[in-house]
Amino acid sequence: MKISILGFADDLNIVGDNVENVAQSTTALISEAKTIGLNLNDNKTKVMELLPDNNQVDNVVVQEHTFEKVHQFTYPEASISSNNDWSIELNSRIIKAEKA
Repeated sequence: MKISILGFADDLNIVGDNVENVAQSTTALISEAKTIGLNLNDNKTKVMELLPDNNQVDNVVVQEHTFEKVHQFTYPEASISSNNDWSIELNSRIIKAEKA
């Protein structure tokens, strides 16, 4: 199984073509993490579907873990949204530039 992961320090983003692929990759990550004594933190783990077909927000359950589904998050310093709206990020950078 191919797992696509974006990593920065201790943050990981699992990327997939659909929720099922991400769930499979997450299952593999959970299993491998356990072999070295690590666990996923359900409270810190979020799921975001890019360009979703609907705006329905459902939590995602993988094994015994429940992950909150979000429409926007910051990683590592860039705001990313599920509808590919870059206005949040652009406004944030303009404000930072004005303060400099």
